Amino acid sequence: MGKNYFKERDKKNMSVVTEISTSLPQAVTEYMNAISLSRAPSTLANYSRQLNTFFVWVTDNEIIQKKPKEIDFGDLALLTSDDIISFMHTLRFAGDNDETLRAYLRAISAFYVYFIKNGKLRANPVDGVIRPKHKKSPRIYLDETDTKKFMYSVDTAHGLTDREIKYRDTIMTASRDILIVNLLYDTGVRVSELVGLDIKDIDLQRCRMTVQRKGGDINIVYFSDKAKEYVLDYLEVRKKIVADNEDALLLSFVGKNKGHRMSVRSVEILIKKYATASAVTNAEKFTPHKMRHTCGMSLLKATHDISLVQKQFGHRNITSTTIYAETDDSDVAAVRNLRR
Repeated sequence: MGKNYFKERDKKNMSVVTEISTSLPQAVTEYMNAISLSRAPSTLANYSRQLNTFFVWVTDNEIIQKKPKEIDFGDLALLTSDDIISFMHTLRFAGDNDETLRAYLRAISAFYVYFIKNGKLRANPVDGVIRPKHKKSPRIYLDETDTKKFMYSVDTAHGLTDREIKYRDTIMTASRDILIVNLLYDTGVRVSELVGLDIKDIDLQRCRMTVQRKGGDINIVYFSDKAKEYVLDYLEVRKKIVADNEDALLLSFVGKNKGHRMSVRSVEILIKKYATASAVTNAEKFTPHKMRHTCGMSLLKATHDISLVQKQFGHRNITSTTIYAETDDSDVAAVRNLRR
């Protein structure tokens, strides 16, 4: 896996934490330092952003008449459940959904809980807030028909605009695009795990690759013989554009980043382009992560083995994997007329 890629990503996230913390209460810096060894840098960056939004709101609305950086434990102790509820209403009015509201509540609550345990605060204002209910929605994934349409579009450029076809042909991105889609579908890796791959992580002899998971675990993930062919096709094109000393498997073909590692955002745009071209169901909502869902659903239907899906996806807890079993209602649909 691209160690430098993941190190740089973590470094950027920690820079976000450091930068934001300079304008926040000293308690936030203390809290971030305390949890830094047990949280991923991306999680710390999200907490920092959420706490920053909260404390800026607190001071802008003169609930505490100080600058955020000047807020002390005495001020923190004065905040109430009503203040938190008002903050939630502000977020809701700004268009944030229930999941975002729950994330803010988790961040604020965890901050207070830490200092309650340390004896610096006595009460958690989030305790008096009724949290938005978690509404389960069906996982978006491609069924067999949509999968064929999507793959056909990727393979042949069917449905792309004339401009997109010209770009694909001129820049020679076809082999790369086909490889990306097939590795996502074959393996179910996350997009960050995919773009983090280096050439040395691909074992063509055994059709497998070494992946660094979201939580930092290192896993071996297998891909199909067909995907192996796509890797070989792409490597021939990669030779022509790779920059000096670049180890990344997937490269950008144009722009200032030409010949260097492809970004997560670029893959997201690519997947959305082919979803739109193939007119699959929910194309406007289709993302690389939906390819992960599609892989999980197809693997579960083919094997009926939830533990195999868990292993393939690198889930530490099988609870994370059961969403695929819950989403698959084909067995229920098949017997809908059984009692007639």
